Amino acid sequence: MSTSTKRRPVIITVAVAAAMISCVLLIQCETNPTSTSSSTDSHAHIDPLDPVGASPEAVAINAITIIHSWRPSHDNAPWQALHRATALLTHPIVQAASTPPNPPPRPIPEWDGWARSRDQLSAAVTILEPATLTGATATVPVRLAQIVLHPDGLTTPWRTTTLRVELARDGDIWRVGSYTTVAVSR
Repeated sequence: MSTSTKRRPVIITVAVAAAMISCVLLIQCETNPTSTSSSTDSHAHIDPLDPVGASPEAVAINAITIIHSWRPSHDNAPWQALHRATALLTHPIVQAASTPPNPPPRPIPEWDGWARSRDQLSAAVTILEPATLTGATATVPVRLAQIVLHPDGLTTPWRTTTLRVELARDGDIWRVGSYTTVAVSR
């Protein structure tokens, strides 16, 4: 038996032992962290849509984005997008989001074509000015750009709208109460 053949079991044993020690140390570090750092980089999950502690601007962006992002091949009407935003809404708009309108509003002319071609509409919202705060209410002017996303990856701008978003504060949560269209351009 050569010297290299005699060393092979020793090398394999050492490699296996090293791997086991590494696994044990890794498990120990995962289950018993010893860091005393006061850093906030905990890698905790942060939900960007959670309105708790969010600014009125952040809530306005999130709510208007959800309300105006549409899936015509899955949704019967834009109301379903409004309904998806319910957690970010308050009186009076939350009531409109809770029950489909009856009778339904006039349909968007392009809706059926988007549904047939499986297009989706994505909303991008930009804050035009910082929120104006008055007690427990805020007004945020925003620009909403809706873009048609085609299944082949191409996009088509559809509509740009300027909105005035009204919010109300309940504790540490801002919620959208209404929004008004200021201007529309295609």
